[in-house]
Amino acid sequence: MSAASLSVLGRFFPFLSFRSSFGFVPEGAMAVEEELAPAGVDGRRFRTVHLQHTPVMVDTIAEAATYAAAVTLAENYRASKGHLASLSITAGGAAYHFQNVHIGAVDATVASGSVVGGGASSSSAAFVTCRWVLEQTEFPESDSA
Repeated sequence: MSAASLSVLGRFFPFLSFRSSFGFVPEGAMAVEEELAPAGVDGRRFRTVHLQHTPVMVDTIAEAATYAAAVTLAENYRASKGHLASLSITAGGAAYHFQNVHIGAVDATVASGSVVGGGASSSSAAFVTCRWVLEQTEFPESDSA
């Protein structure tokens, strides 16, 4: 069972482990503001320029049957940089789905051996750890500035 998955460029990437820098994926956009400081006026104001989702750094682990398969998987991860993906996460029995997630950065590392965790180990011969930078691009009508 996968903790999360990405679908990009017609490929499906399941992950055994999915950990974000926030511990979750923020769903709301944040306001990007501009300071207004007119000359000769004591004080300042701010105005909202636009809304933007916060980029999220994510660490994943995926297993592969062979070392060569892990290298191919890492290359496919790297090829997805700059594209839009669908992200699905399962945490605590709840499912979260995000469409049109931009992949801003990919840093994949291949290692031989099985994945061990939670008192169990996989039967895989290799695995890929990857650090992703993901950013949502969809803005619900309620998020408009």
